[in-house]
Amino acid sequence: MGRRRASCGSLILIGGSEEKSGERLILSAVARRSMPGPAVICTAASESPDEVWAIYDPLFRELGLRQVSHLRLTRREHAEDPNAAAMVSRAKLVFLSGGDQVNITSRLSGTVVFDALRRVYEKGGVIAGTSAGASALGQTMPVSQPGGEHKVSASFYLVQGLGLFPEVIVDQHFGQRGRMVRLIGAVAENSRLLGIGIDEDTAIVLSAGCEFEVLGGGAVYIVDGKQVSYNNVQTGNADRPVSVFDLKVHVLASGDRFDVASRRPIEGR
Repeated sequence: MGRRRASCGSLILIGGSEEKSGERLILSAVARRSMPGPAVICTAASESPDEVWAIYDPLFRELGLRQVSHLRLTRREHAEDPNAAAMVSRAKLVFLSGGDQVNITSRLSGTVVFDALRRVYEKGGVIAGTSAGASALGQTMPVSQPGGEHKVSASFYLVQGLGLFPEVIVDQHFGQRGRMVRLIGAVAENSRLLGIGIDEDTAIVLSAGCEFEVLGGGAVYIVDGKQVSYNNVQTGNADRPVSVFDLKVHVLASGDRFDVASRRPIEGR
């Protein structure tokens, strides 16, 4: 994986179920990096966008952000609205909520709003996503049916992400929903991509496009398939359990960092 062009902005990927009362460590970090705003909350992932907006609007205002606006994309044509793109262009923070990550990509990819979001990041802004919003920021997103995540079939259900964090596959609610085999299968099929699994109430903060730091109470799992010598993902037998040899896995805790370009972990201080 080559060294990326440095970006002035930050990506913050949250594994979902981040603390919304008390210290609110992760959301506070998002707000602090985005001060004083404006902030845009994008609820494209959710089938109940107004309910999600009602949660995050007061939270970010309490944390000190001003001019918090709702980007309510329930159809793709909403993301072609010049007024919506203008609202995003003025933002210091764009926050992608949870829900269904396919809703995000199908409603946002290739639109004028997405172009505006990318420019926010390139000009030094913060793009954050929780749960589905985190997965959507990667190159590719793993999606599978409940109960089938240990099967070969699970690793074939992959869809394109937004690609702001290129060359990675991001999964979330990771330890809580037992998604290690799902991510392993996805990496086995796409060994050039790095797999990142993020626990709930845990986040990674990517700066300068090539190194991230872990924040929060859980763990982040890195699945590196670059040296894999065998896998059965493309055998055609979808009902077999996943089998992969010579896979490398790192587990990072809060304060640990990871250099994506060299694929090496860095011990937290």
